[in-house]
Amino acid sequence: MSSYDVCSIPNRRKASIIMATRASIAITNMMDEPVACIYHHYDGNPDCLGVTIKKFLEGGKFVNGLTKEAEMGTQFNGVEDFAAQLLIHLKGTAPGMVYLETASNFGELGENWLYRVMAHSEGASLECISNHPMMDFEDDWEDINVVLERETSKK
Repeated sequence: MSSYDVCSIPNRRKASIIMATRASIAITNMMDEPVACIYHHYDGNPDCLGVTIKKFLEGGKFVNGLTKEAEMGTQFNGVEDFAAQLLIHLKGTAPGMVYLETASNFGELGENWLYRVMAHSEGASLECISNHPMMDFEDDWEDINVVLERETSKK
């Protein structure tokens, strides 16, 4: 990362401002099959992790075959490559805090927020939902922009 990112794990750890807001990210292919699930132990709220995923997704382009100009985060050779690049981006060089997880554990790890990146013919979309034990989260997903707007208006 070239600029200081307040939500990056190494920077937040140094500044001692890490909050335990757990989240998981499900990444699915065009057949709605899970490609990867990522568990993020800290700062999983939409204005931090949500914005980080959104910027990373918007900063790249889904392609079928990388060009020689491709750099990390600029081109995704399919949703599987996006998942691998996102994991690297979130993990950085810090141990712990960001983990691969099984699809069966998605939403079952005490997460406060759940995210899903869904591949489609034009690229991918990002949705999220607040998670709690009594919620059936199958139908209540919202576009990240709607959630960010609502969360910002609460402040």
